[in-house]
Amino acid sequence: MGDTPDYALEDTVIDLINHAAPGSDITVSVYHFTRKLPAEALIAAKQNKGVNVRVVLDGSNAGNQVVNLLSPVLGADLTLCQSSGGGSCIGSNINHSKFFLFSALDNGVTNVVVQSSANLTNPMLTDHNNLVIARGDALLYQGYLNYWLDQKADQQNLDYYKTIDGTLPFRAYFYPRAQGDTIVSILDNVSCSAGNKKIRLAMSLFSDSRVEIAQKLVTKKQEGCSVVTLLADRDGSPGAAILSTLNNGNVSTFLVTPTATRSTIHSKYLLIDADYQSGANLVPRKLVFTGSHNYTGNALHDNDEQLIRVDDADVYTAFLNNWQTIRNTVP
Repeated sequence: MGDTPDYALEDTVIDLINHAAPGSDITVSVYHFTRKLPAEALIAAKQNKGVNVRVVLDGSNAGNQVVNLLSPVLGADLTLCQSSGGGSCIGSNINHSKFFLFSALDNGVTNVVVQSSANLTNPMLTDHNNLVIARGDALLYQGYLNYWLDQKADQQNLDYYKTIDGTLPFRAYFYPRAQGDTIVSILDNVSCSAGNKKIRLAMSLFSDSRVEIAQKLVTKKQEGCSVVTLLADRDGSPGAAILSTLNNGNVSTFLVTPTATRSTIHSKYLLIDADYQSGANLVPRKLVFTGSHNYTGNALHDNDEQLIRVDDADVYTAFLNNWQTIRNTVP
């Protein structure tokens, strides 16, 4: 909490790197990468086990210590995107990605997708973050790999938006998106008309350009859902229109301001426990939507971003417990 580093997420990624099967593939896309330990693990995997390590980074990483470590070893398998004239690969702003792909581990598990909210940097060790691991889902793995290959090509496409359904209960969403708002559409699928329906949000950045999401949360509150939001109070976020919309709509909203004993939120997740439109039917579901995607205009229209939906009650419970832990830090 606060200023105390938590290495759990980084250690998880390093452990997976260390257990990559000889001759397998590790494929990475990250916004900011400055931590030496995961970089050294990638180098060791390549040099000691012949693992094919491929990394795409936002262009702003040029010249940092990790790039200087990786570049002589990876050569052309290290890409710093700059199609936008900035740092993004497909978008026009930044490559905000935070995912890791493992084709095979030394225990026989294949097609591993790791989607995180955290960069590989020192500040991430003290912020609230999360990651999701999908194992053995070939369709999901291929969807992420196809996106990575498009990033590697470093060609701007602001109308890129794609989704992929896994063989397991996962759906992934890849950005930038030219029209529409994925989160608004997700909330449109929620029915609050009967029973104890819940919507919980923990969000790093929530800007006025996405006020339609706040309006939709108010609508769901009015329809009978319990709606509570935890919003990081930093970097001019949440926007004034977001706060006024939520407060005027009686949506319980808590601002998480970092202190020496309280971490800020860098996670970006939406939890839904409600009837959810599935085809022509409403089905009770416990869903987690998480990834790199903040509720900002840039995240929707301009950045390389990923969102993943997990349809699993145990994962939902784990995220809800994390949400409650953060909630307990706010008076």
